[in-house]
Amino acid sequence: MGWIITFALAFTYSVAGAMPQTRKSDDGPLISLFLPRGFPSETVQVEYFLSGSFGGYGEFVRPQHDRQTVEFRAAVNGKPADRIQVIAYLPGCELVVFDFPLAGTATWLQLECKPLGTVTLHIRIPKAYVGRKVEVRVSYLAEWVRKFLGIVDGMETIFTISRIVPNDSGEFLVDVPDFYRQNLGAGDYVLDFRCSNCPDLYGPGVTDQTHREIPVDSSYPALIQFAANPPN
Repeated sequence: MGWIITFALAFTYSVAGAMPQTRKSDDGPLISLFLPRGFPSETVQVEYFLSGSFGGYGEFVRPQHDRQTVEFRAAVNGKPADRIQVIAYLPGCELVVFDFPLAGTATWLQLECKPLGTVTLHIRIPKAYVGRKVEVRVSYLAEWVRKFLGIVDGMETIFTISRIVPNDSGEFLVDVPDFYRQNLGAGDYVLDFRCSNCPDLYGPGVTDQTHREIPVDSSYPALIQFAANPPN
């Protein structure tokens, strides 16, 4: 389900408290995003945002298995969108960003893969959590997207990078995209670590509000140690 808001002046609004709404799935022009040839479609994650007379509507969408397109309709309840913004995560590639007006007709776009290197992180969680069927979800939390969309507040844009089960010592290695090399120029971005059965992880040098997050940087410590309590 997506999220929809209304506004008086384009992109000068807040989505805080917006109520999710459904929409017809067969209305409006079809938007087709074509993946690079042979790219595993099940690994691609896309967020799009439509704006028009209805206000704004955003949604996350994944392509189906063994399909080379991501498709959705550019309208909300019969009202066509006049602008579309897209952020697409293709593993191993730079983030793909589109922002352009719509003319009310079907649109085809090619998602290109510009190779982006990875950085290997060495992570350790407290041994006390080992044996609890722990799984760590490593994600890219794109806080800059709010500025890109022109909104004050709203849903977080999170692209899952990996899900990992730590070893018996609470350690694991994870390859994360080197997003620092892609100068998005739109704000902050962090790596987010969500741990099943160990919700109170705290990373080094972080605040209470962002205790699971590590800022994207040009380099990282040789070992990133999470703790069960806030750092002193």
